[in-house]
Amino acid sequence: QYLVLERIHQEGHTFQAQQSNVMIIVPDGFVAQAKRKTDYGVHSNAEEMVGVSVAVSEATDASLKVHRYEVHPMFGHLVASSILSRLQLAALYSAISSLLPEPRSRMTGAQVAMRLIRWSSTNRPLTAQEKSHLESVARFGVHLAPGLHLLCLELEKSSSSQKHLHENDKRHGGSTNSGSQSSGSQPSSVEDPKFASLYLQQSQLSNYGGWCQNSKMLLQPAEKAAAMGISTSKQAPPHWIRKGEHRQLELPACSIPPDMVKKVEEDLLALVASQPRSSGHQSPPYPLRGRGEQDEATTLEVDMHNELKESWEAYHSSPEVSLSQHIEVVGERISTSQVHVTQKRQEIEQYLLQGLHGVPELQSTRDGNGSIRRSFRMLRTADGAAAAGLLDLVEAALHAPEHLLTYNPFLAEKSCLVLHQAIFTWLQLCVLEDRLKALENASEGPNRRRRSHQANHSTNFCTYAVAKRLIHERGAIAQLNMGEGKTRVILPMLVLHLAKGKHLVSRLCVLGRKVFVQPFNRDVQLTVSDVEAMTASLLLCQRTGGIVIVAREHRLSLQLKAIDLRAKGDTQVCSALDALADLPYIDILDESDELLHHRYQLIYAVGARSALPARQQRAEIIQCCLHAVSHQMDSSLCTVLSELNLGVWISEPHRPPGSFCHLRLVSGKALEEVAAKWHCQLATALMEDPKYELSWICGFDREKKATMLDCILCDSTDASEFLGKLQLLDYQKDQLLALRGLLARNVLRHCLEKRHLVDFGVNRSPSARKRLGVPYRAANTPSERSEYAQPDVALTFTTLAYYYNGLSREEFHDALRHLLRMGKSCQREYYKAWLKLSHSRIPPGDLERINNVAKLDDSNPQQVEMLFKYYSHNMACVDFWLNFIVFKEETQQYPQRVAHHSWHMADNPLNHTVGFSGTNDNHRLLPLQVHQAQMEETSLKATNCKMLSLILENKRYLSLPMSG
Repeated sequence: QYLVLERIHQEGHTFQAQQSNVMIIVPDGFVAQAKRKTDYGVHSNAEEMVGVSVAVSEATDASLKVHRYEVHPMFGHLVASSILSRLQLAALYSAISSLLPEPRSRMTGAQVAMRLIRWSSTNRPLTAQEKSHLESVARFGVHLAPGLHLLCLELEKSSSSQKHLHENDKRHGGSTNSGSQSSGSQPSSVEDPKFASLYLQQSQLSNYGGWCQNSKMLLQPAEKAAAMGISTSKQAPPHWIRKGEHRQLELPACSIPPDMVKKVEEDLLALVASQPRSSGHQSPPYPLRGRGEQDEATTLEVDMHNELKESWEAYHSSPEVSLSQHIEVVGERISTSQVHVTQKRQEIEQYLLQGLHGVPELQSTRDGNGSIRRSFRMLRTADGAAAAGLLDLVEAALHAPEHLLTYNPFLAEKSCLVLHQAIFTWLQLCVLEDRLKALENASEGPNRRRRSHQANHSTNFCTYAVAKRLIHERGAIAQLNMGEGKTRVILPMLVLHLAKGKHLVSRLCVLGRKVFVQPFNRDVQLTVSDVEAMTASLLLCQRTGGIVIVAREHRLSLQLKAIDLRAKGDTQVCSALDALADLPYIDILDESDELLHHRYQLIYAVGARSALPARQQRAEIIQCCLHAVSHQMDSSLCTVLSELNLGVWISEPHRPPGSFCHLRLVSGKALEEVAAKWHCQLATALMEDPKYELSWICGFDREKKATMLDCILCDSTDASEFLGKLQLLDYQKDQLLALRGLLARNVLRHCLEKRHLVDFGVNRSPSARKRLGVPYRAANTPSERSEYAQPDVALTFTTLAYYYNGLSREEFHDALRHLLRMGKSCQREYYKAWLKLSHSRIPPGDLERINNVAKLDDSNPQQVEMLFKYYSHNMACVDFWLNFIVFKEETQQYPQRVAHHSWHMADNPLNHTVGFSGTNDNHRLLPLQVHQAQMEETSLKATNCKMLSLILENKRYLSLPMSG
């Protein structure tokens, strides 16, 4: 039940060097063993396995999901991309495993399954399907490797240790029972103590001629402590080693010199010529100009331009790289080098594997018959002793040379050093081979000359320089261009260096390291035991050299939760949270410019909810202003915006009936200069032709209207002075103050400058907490738990979002039902406003059927669909929906709030926070705990103006036409 796909290399088609040539497709389903009864005399009731299958639905209309496993192009093992696919692969390996290792990996299926279980380590709850595969792994492999069952137990315990943090995540069974109930009887079988006893018995066996057990069958100390609650000392070497009853294996030096990679790279560099980027001795003039004369520029502006000028000089003083020979010659040289490197890589592989598998030719006189040598070979053949594979060589590079004795106890100390150095040479050849393949691919196809000297270009030095700076300089924030290896190269380097069991490395957001997550939000209810479980999980991460991946909002939310609990007097939980915060973290900030942005803050509302003051008056004034704006744009009355092209909008015939004009203001200095004039035109229009909500203005004389106009537009004078002259009722004061906030305080202009579904919008996903407008993190990406703190801004953005998007069918149906439940006079008045905005766009035949509210029937699907067609974007209909259904329920406020921001993100118990990003434009606003690293390398200084030059090289620009 699998499909093997092989890549076909076609002329002119390029692909990445790291891409696999072979892919295996396996259906997603429950792994089962097919067995049959044997008929072997006394064993006639026994069963034997005859095959393994993956259970899938046989229905013709069933959807079939699959897992994709790529064969690693260098090491040959199957690569899975998710925990679910790794667990299914582990189930398949354990189901087909035998007692003998297979030649390619030099491991049994059960041992491969143990490795895959380790690679699946997580501290989040497993899904029901993942648990099902975990059960299968434990059930199939227990008779072959008792440690496999205990490893499954350790994963199950680790994944359920922080269930309280995932209560609202249905994917992991947070709010349903499906996540905790899976087929089989895992809870009873996993906790069975007989498996721990069986493992201890087998691990303590010493009847293999004094040999220790295969290390690939053993649990690591942290795994043993988690699964069985015990810690054991390291295995003692075999007695014949302790007694000196053997001859050590002396290996010859590796025939591949350690500097081979350096020599090949030097030969390849001869194919590249460097020449000055600028013709002549001087750089081109700096292309950017400050505003006005030098004496008008601010100190900040001068500093920023000087900084960019320095980058401009650095970029143009750096050499430009080009090919020194014809592309065909370069391609031949690259292909020849690639074949040569592959050959040498295979030679050193053979040398390493032979050295780790060899035994001395002659034994000591105390072992004259060679029994130790023969027993070692027999045990390795029968999987009684560990045999090294290619992945084991990669792992050995991270350990001391003595680690190689795990695979060959005959090795002399000098031989271990020689092999360890050869492993590093082999890894360098593996990397060089990948780079040469990438160069070979880049030299084919279109634009090959340009790509051939840019592909895999020598960013190694810059990458190394940045990594070294971040390792040795606390608080450093480094800049490196996009695509030059920040996340895929520098981050793993930092993790390997920093995560050594002494500190916790958190990536605020490999290598076989455990990856832990710690999501958090305010809804999580914490107890002392919950916090202790979180602490225990992080301590396990520390002991195993793992990584904690934390999102910015999760970190700040946990800090605010501690403040919230301390205010409530819960001292015990607060003490536990303080102990959690005092753990020795090292923070690595990926995309630090975003994580430490000065505008970001997380706010917790505190106290009892109360109604928003003057909520109805605020909403009515916002809607009156937007109606007036749309009317002005449709009737060309707003000459200020149209003449200077300071706004973009949709004319009335090209949008749904009765809808908003979709005005968006073009921000900038020009808009600031005419904003006061536009506000005056808008306020005058509201007072000369007020809507029903502002009809009380008609009763005032010209002098009082002028006073009202000054109050609405003049921000320099206190509002109380104007209100004292007008003697208004309470609701009239509220409306006037709301209008003053929109115009004099520029709330309306601010909101109309933002882009819908990019800067703001309504979150219509099922997980949305409110129906109000929320900030957007990117295009079509609402911020899940963010809200606008300023009430008028929140109301304005919500109204605009529904004006732009319109009501959904369900929302419109709710509005219609609410309308028909009102009194007859209210029904007539509100429906009259709906019909007034849309009647000119409704065909006479349809208008006759819906021109009176008495004709409406919310149980008639055809009529409801017709009404939805004409009223879903109708501003009066949207106003009705917002005022009676949304704002009435969801605009409550809190008396206090607490907030954390980027300064709290940079706090660290060890004062050890580092980060990197592609931009550094906000480095002057970084928290004081961190600083922008001033790199000395010319290519790193030139980062900003390298991008500026690329922009200037593009001579083709497209301008969007302004709509009127």
